Formats: sequence, structure tokens, C-alpha cells
Amino acid sequence: MIECIERAHYILSNLMAVKPGEEVLIAIDPQTDMRMANAMAAQL
Repeated sequence: MIECIERAHYILSNLMAVKPGEEVLIAIDPQTDMRMANAMAAQL
């Protein structure tokens, strides 16, 4: 799970350039592993 959190932080801050206070919609399909979606949501 720690690896997911580190990757989520990198994706959101470096690749997507999400700034504090911005809203983000996380859309996944039902077959997706929820760990990454949960890690991204935890970073927001």
C-alpha cells in the first residue's frame, strides 16, 4: 500500500499538477483494483 501512496502522490503532484484546494474526479471501471484509486483519494 505504501508504494501505491507514493505513486499516487507523484501522479497527482507531478504529472497532473493538482494544486491544494482543487477538486479532482477519480473515475474507474468496476474491474479496476481499488488500491490505487483509494491511494489517490487519500492524497487529496
